[in-house]
Amino acid sequence: MRLSVQLYTVRDHLAKDWRGTLEKLKNLGIEYVEIAGMYDKSPEEWKATLDELGLKASGSHIGLGELESNFEGVVHTAKTIGFDLVIVPWIGEDQYGAGWDKFAKKLEPIGR
Repeated sequence: MRLSVQLYTVRDHLAKDWRGTLEKLKNLGIEYVEIAGMYDKSPEEWKATLDELGLKASGSHIGLGELESNFEGVVHTAKTIGFDLVIVPWIGEDQYGAGWDKFAKKLEPIGR
């Protein structure tokens, strides 16, 4: 079973010491992380640092707006860092207020 630390849970620490926080997670025996924000780092920086520390990204939180407006950028980030799971971590009532079925239909072409 692959267990991942959702980096959103340590976001304050990452904002203060990005690399140091990742190192501490690795030292705790963590192997996988779920990215939640880029912290002004490029996908290439993420990949190099994760590789250096022996960590892998299992997925990333990507907002719906980012998926809709920068899909190719999201794909580039995912391929560069090496994850294949994209999680929409939150949606506003304006996005699902019309019904979950309509929201699912909005996500369906993105998922393909």
